[in-house]
Amino acid sequence: MEKSQKNNKRLQEALQLMEKADYSPAIRILNQLLPLDPTDIAVLYQLGLAHLALGETEEAISHFTKSIQKDPSFAEGYNNRGSAYFECNRNDLAKEDYSRAIELKPELAEAFYNRGNIRFAEKDYEGALHDYSSAVKTDPKMSEAYNNRGTVHQILNQKDLAKTDFTRAIESNPKYILALTNRATINKNLGKISDAISDYTQALLHEPTDVSLTISRGIARRISSDFSAALVDF
Repeated sequence: MEKSQKNNKRLQEALQLMEKADYSPAIRILNQLLPLDPTDIAVLYQLGLAHLALGETEEAISHFTKSIQKDPSFAEGYNNRGSAYFECNRNDLAKEDYSRAIELKPELAEAFYNRGNIRFAEKDYEGALHDYSSAVKTDPKMSEAYNNRGTVHQILNQKDLAKTDFTRAIESNPKYILALTNRATINKNLGKISDAISDYTQALLHEPTDVSLTISRGIARRISSDFSAALVDF
């Protein structure tokens, strides 16, 4: 019992390090724990996550695979192995893993989002829309899924739908710079220049040194004939 408690304490130490993005020392602790029980799913899974965060995809794939072999119903293992495959451009394998994760755990919004990203990269826009919609249905606060679905709508020239999704992304995460700039672009395309300026200004509150944002706002101000304000941005 005492030994088990000590091991659990060490595992918690590793998890705390990972929360701080201190992955290398976390890996050292996890590697010390693994020989004590080579089939410990928690240790294998966390090792996979740590290696994935460091861009060490082959090591990540190996650990996720072992966790799946121990528990074939482990949806998170499939999902994250899919992410490791995606990082090394093995998209077919990644999509298979995301699909398997969804089969095992339909409420896993991240798996829908991840598969949507692959379908987007493949220009399967209808498939991407389906997956992003499933993601936000499961997790209504997933700002990245709203933003990416908005991008698909934008590509399909569905400007109003795109703007709605970018707005939902911003409502979920008011500091989401990409969604703010995406909505600004849509507003410009819709002729709503003052709204575009407002979006750029909001983005600059969070990234005041971003030159591209400042220039973009300056261009919008020039379009609106506010030349003095545009000169300040330029």
